[in-house]
Amino acid sequence: MATTGTIVMKNVTRQKVLVLGEHPINPEPFDQRRLTFTPITMEQLDDNELTNTACGVLLAPHPGKFGLIYTYFEERFHRACERGLMTAIYVTGKKVQVSEIRDGVYATYKVGEDIENLTKRRQWVESLPWVYLDDREWAIAETLARYDPGPPLGAPMIKKIGDAKSLEPESEALLRRAFYNADRITVKRLEGGKTAKETFCVFANLPEAEYGPQPMPFFVKLGSAWRIADEKRHYLEVAEPFIPFHLRPTLNTARSVTTLNTAALVCNFVESAVSLREALRAGQGHGAIFSLFEITLRGLRSHTSIKPKRLGVVEAFLDLKVRAREIEEKHPARIKELTDRGMTRKPQEIEQILRARATKIKTHDGPYHGDLHYGNIMVRNRDAIVIDFGSMEPFGPLYADPAVLEVSLVFGTDNHDDPKSYDDWREFVDFIFLNPLSPPVAKGDHPQFGWLHKAIRELRHVVACCGVEEPEALIILAGCLLRYARNAPLKLASEKLNLLAERRRAYALVVAYKICERLEQEDVAR
Repeated sequence: MATTGTIVMKNVTRQKVLVLGEHPINPEPFDQRRLTFTPITMEQLDDNELTNTACGVLLAPHPGKFGLIYTYFEERFHRACERGLMTAIYVTGKKVQVSEIRDGVYATYKVGEDIENLTKRRQWVESLPWVYLDDREWAIAETLARYDPGPPLGAPMIKKIGDAKSLEPESEALLRRAFYNADRITVKRLEGGKTAKETFCVFANLPEAEYGPQPMPFFVKLGSAWRIADEKRHYLEVAEPFIPFHLRPTLNTARSVTTLNTAALVCNFVESAVSLREALRAGQGHGAIFSLFEITLRGLRSHTSIKPKRLGVVEAFLDLKVRAREIEEKHPARIKELTDRGMTRKPQEIEQILRARATKIKTHDGPYHGDLHYGNIMVRNRDAIVIDFGSMEPFGPLYADPAVLEVSLVFGTDNHDDPKSYDDWREFVDFIFLNPLSPPVAKGDHPQFGWLHKAIRELRHVVACCGVEEPEALIILAGCLLRYARNAPLKLASEKLNLLAERRRAYALVVAYKICERLEQEDVAR
């Protein structure tokens, strides 16, 4: 990691401070901090060669004059952020008015508007490094000297493969900064997770002699700046301490660039690996699920298992992950699967029943992946490699990750599925969920799902060793089924497969309903 950062930045010095305005500023504090004080015009901010060597822009209008500030924020601020430049403003008095101008621009560009929690949104906006106000030259100089603008905007030739030919200008600019020192990058779009705007595999041809001509592979995830910041923190605080380095991507912090709204997360690419579902289907994933929980995630799960049990953990998980109201708001057609079977409760009612029972349960809690579906688990030889830490949470129940994985395997759909398989699949699902927690014993009735049967059997054997009691596991499993039923499936190769995926998500509601009934029956039996 440190070596990578040194290599990326060694040929670029971004120590210029680009000064706009007529108010006299003492350059001495900047010189003392090895910053180059460079007066410019507004138009020169369009010069990439100039901005590529700068760490920030200093606005120095005459006291009480806001024309320069208004013009800059309306015409150049967003572009400066795209280049990684901080904007410092020398302001004597009337800081409130300047702050209001800044906040108005943030509102114009909808900064933080995708953060639903208003308190968290306010904290995020206040933490942004893009604008700094002060009337002390030394404080401005010190802030700019400590600021890291990241890599500049490069000019690699971009070769686009397949769907990546429709690359958006903003995405292209982020890639040009992340791989500024490449001669050429080859970009292939990957299936993105729910926290990603886009994901790519990028092969970068780096010209330095020590690299050689072989393209170096990277995984690049583009998304909301605050989500990417969260995921970077998850890598540093949770993934790196608890997950072996060869069983997760390694974060390349020097190439992970940020703009006002969007950011790029860059990691090494896991070559020669396939998704868990693909490996299982091909008969090459035997033992991968055991490896996942007993080797890859062992440190994470052991940390959780020794924590004292407490109330409220399962409730918090349901509140955060389920959100059954969204099924009725976004996917009302899926509820028809319930009504056609005479099942009268709506998804929100099921959620309320689960939550009422969760209030009585004490359980271990600790950091968990949060979105451990089969697409976030790669298999290479006998190793299970975990990717995508965007949904990671600091506190959650031990059974949450296995439940998410089981639901995604059973109810997921890929391009290798038979569009006509729904009835046989439904019979198979009814069989394995007769007892939702026991490893199902094969009867030979559904040979086409033999690979899936083995996977669920292996997964439930692992779960049986977790010490999770049945009521807790059933509540979490039903919650994960509701969660799966509210999400939109990825687009597949044909409309028939898309229809199959939709029907399978609808049937997840049926299974959640049955588990809810089972919980009620067990309550009566007690």
